[in-house]
Amino acid sequence: MRQNSVDISANSAALKSSGENNKSKKKEKKGINIPLTIIGIVLCAVLLPILIINLILIIQGFGGDKSKVPNIGGYFPLMVESESMEPTIMTGDLIIVHTVDNADELEVGDIVTYWENQPGGALITHRIAEVTTDSEGKKVYRTKGDGNVIADSRYLYPENVVGTYKSRLAGMGRIAMFMQTIPGLIVCVILPLTLFVVYDIIRRKRIAKANNNETAALLAELEELKRQQAQRELEAESTKTADSDNKDDSTGTAQPERSDDTSSDEKVSEGAENSVSEDEAANENTADKEGQEK
Repeated sequence: MRQNSVDISANSAALKSSGENNKSKKKEKKGINIPLTIIGIVLCAVLLPILIINLILIIQGFGGDKSKVPNIGGYFPLMVESESMEPTIMTGDLIIVHTVDNADELEVGDIVTYWENQPGGALITHRIAEVTTDSEGKKVYRTKGDGNVIADSRYLYPENVVGTYKSRLAGMGRIAMFMQTIPGLIVCVILPLTLFVVYDIIRRKRIAKANNNETAALLAELEELKRQQAQRELEAESTKTADSDNKDDSTGTAQPERSDDTSSDEKVSEGAENSVSEDEAANENTADKEGQEK
């Protein structure tokens, strides 16, 4: 029982040591993969919105219905190509516009995006400078660019309003325009995606190789533990057999001593019988002498 408890303790210690080594290796690999994972997430976070924006811009340029601007949840991007709204909106910026439900409720100061002449034409983004009516009494807006000296000559009718300005991404318009070219598509989309795919393939192969190596190491350790256990059991069995043989030898040497004791007991018995016979003979002789004297 003592030998078995020692073996179990040794196996437990070996397995614990193996587990700690595997945990330390996993922590090292995890520490190496964290920066690469962060880089991949950042690339996806940057490239994915730009790719979506470019798709929307491409659809705007080649879409079927020119009178409607493609949007996602009411939001759509536009590239700024003129200086009319500087310094509020700079040339090369990418602005985010949201569609309006009721263009009749716009107020002075709102920055709006609208069709310049008719739906499907050029899009203009200016600020509402005045709310008035035309010669027929219809509600109209007078617009003006922040960088312009005078207001726009044409009235803006509510039905031509596309949306209201929400925010801008400085300089992203130039990047979006560059990405619409073939070199820009290769540099900003195809190349990063290719690198990311190649990196992911290499990472997966490394992980699979590391897992295979760990599995092989664990199997080797298990086989070694089994071998050691079998060796200990064999040694224990040999020790038990040797002890049993020694016990049989000691029992065999004790039997002659018992026969000697028996012999001595027989000798003592014989001596006692001889002594009794001599006493009886002496008593008979004494009786004979007494009879003769009488």
